[in-house]
Amino acid sequence: MTKRDVLSVALKVLGAWCIVHSLSFLLTIGISLQALLRSSQGDVTLRPMLIWGSVGFVLVLCAAYILLRFGDGIARRLAPIDSELSALGPSAWEKPVFVLSLRIIGVVCLVRGIPQLVRPIATLVLQGRYATLGNLDNWASLIAAIVYLLLGAYLLSGGKHLVAWAYPEKAQVRTSTGAP
Repeated sequence: MTKRDVLSVALKVLGAWCIVHSLSFLLTIGISLQALLRSSQGDVTLRPMLIWGSVGFVLVLCAAYILLRFGDGIARRLAPIDSELSALGPSAWEKPVFVLSLRIIGVVCLVRGIPQLVRPIATLVLQGRYATLGNLDNWASLIAAIVYLLLGAYLLSGGKHLVAWAYPEKAQVRTSTGAP
């Protein structure tokens, strides 16, 4: 089994998780539609919830499609140098698998962050000034989405600093001749 094989399987598992995760957006859509139909004046505060649920649902299903359909291609891009995991020594497999796991977590963060970014933006656009003045929940959601996206991008790039912290390199011993 190669690193690319593991990554490909993990991406497809994430695609399946996206399908399951989309059910929570269907619940949001159903609740907001029911509340809008019961509301006699077409409550403005329910529209962002309906838009958030609809856009989030579509984005998560798109992510599921991409991960399930193109998981092998994505794995080739994320692990361009493919190597056998079983050929590694007793503890030499830990660091490559850790880096691979970080990239998988990066994809999870992006899949979670992109739909989470839609709700606060929709609220700001639809409610305008009212949403910007006192809605701290909206700002907290926006900041959380940005953190997810930045963390996802960092982990997808390999998380160099995190890997160095988790697996510190042993200092090389200098020989008595003074050569490094």
